[in-house]
Amino acid sequence: MIEVLKVFEWIVAIVNFGVAFIVLFKAKQRAIKWTFFLLVMVLNGWLITNYLSYLVNTSQNFALLCGRMAFMFGALIAPTFIIFVLLFPTKSKFKLWQLLVLLVPSLVITISSLGPYFAKDQIIVGKEYSIPVYGDYQSVFAMYTLVYVSFAYLLLIRKYRKSISIDRAKLKYIVFGFGPAIVIGFIADLVMPIIDKNHPNFWGPLGTIFISVSFAYSILKYRLMDINLVIRKGVSNFISIALILFLYFYILIFSQRYFVKQFGWSDQTTTLLLVFAIVLTIEPLRRLILKAVDKVFYSNRPDVKDEIREMRNALSSGFQLDRLVNTIRSRFGDFFSVGTIDFFVMNASTGVFEKGHGGANRIAQDDVLIQYLRANPRLLITEEIPYLIEEQVNGQREVLRKVGDRLNSMKVAMALPIGERDNLLGVFLFGEKKGGEAFTADNVSYLTRLQPQMTSAIGNAILYEQAIGRITGTQR
Repeated sequence: MIEVLKVFEWIVAIVNFGVAFIVLFKAKQRAIKWTFFLLVMVLNGWLITNYLSYLVNTSQNFALLCGRMAFMFGALIAPTFIIFVLLFPTKSKFKLWQLLVLLVPSLVITISSLGPYFAKDQIIVGKEYSIPVYGDYQSVFAMYTLVYVSFAYLLLIRKYRKSISIDRAKLKYIVFGFGPAIVIGFIADLVMPIIDKNHPNFWGPLGTIFISVSFAYSILKYRLMDINLVIRKGVSNFISIALILFLYFYILIFSQRYFVKQFGWSDQTTTLLLVFAIVLTIEPLRRLILKAVDKVFYSNRPDVKDEIREMRNALSSGFQLDRLVNTIRSRFGDFFSVGTIDFFVMNASTGVFEKGHGGANRIAQDDVLIQYLRANPRLLITEEIPYLIEEQVNGQREVLRKVGDRLNSMKVAMALPIGERDNLLGVFLFGEKKGGEAFTADNVSYLTRLQPQMTSAIGNAILYEQAIGRITGTQR
């Protein structure tokens, strides 16, 4: 059991490190990604020092040092968690003195952790593990951790209840991830030491796996911190490898004990056979796990090739722009479950973007939305504009604010430009999803992949209509 626990602790640490570095190097919001990275490093520091103090049979002094460092990292969890919650997904309003009131006690507890106040000694028991001798003020540490972590978690829940759509979807999984981690840590590190002062703490840090898993899920499902599809696929591969490593380590430990004791095989023979089995099974097992992940996250996605084929069929049946647009709207309406999808096409003679032939609904060519999409012909999601603003310089920030106000006034949740830079042919405007749900990463990936094909198809349809118009004198 101890061997399995040791392996699992390292697997948890590897998963935590992996998710932390993916967020650090690929997320766009600078303050949030660094705070999350720091939080995971502190959690991993707590996990690893716990591992070294309890499960590594070394000298008593080294075990005691690691035990005190575990208290130190434990003390740092609370303030980093609070700062992260204040920043994610949008920055909460707080004053400097309020932050200092929260952080000063944390600093005192952190410094005190390295003394004999929380951990007096560490007693090595046999060859498998050691047990702590808690200090006189361990209950103070427990109370500090309980109050601060509970405060941060309640603040997270409060943000979740006040948020809407994409922010609410992202926060939901973060709330679910931190919840089990806090409960496991509370029972293992705070309750059990009060009940039994000689209780060995193996389980507390393992709850951090729920945090990394919840972030990984949110990255896969809702583009947490704007991490794109390529990185989401990287997360899928990373999770599959971590699961395989844990499975193989467990099999290694079990097989060595079983075959050596039951059949008298040597350790070398057992290990050699296991390595051979791993070589044969690792790739099929990885594909199986990835297939399961794809089924969970991407099972509802229509085949992009089929969609392109449908568009080509629409073009070949007469090059009718209205028919092509209606086909796109119908298929997208079913897939996205949105209330409205409008298409505004540019009138070549006036430059005005019209909804249908001479429709009453028009968007001027100097409209801030049209100007922005002409310069940035990429999918634009209204709810993500505040995150884009954080990345821009002052001039662009003001433009994005105006674009956001314009989309909100039109009750548009997402804008998909059709055309290339400085040559905008039209724009699809998507309303809110039915039920107020957020657009998922799968939705965004699907539209982004289809955008070039739609631009080509609609461009050809416009040219065809213009040619017919010149003949009949009814050019759009």
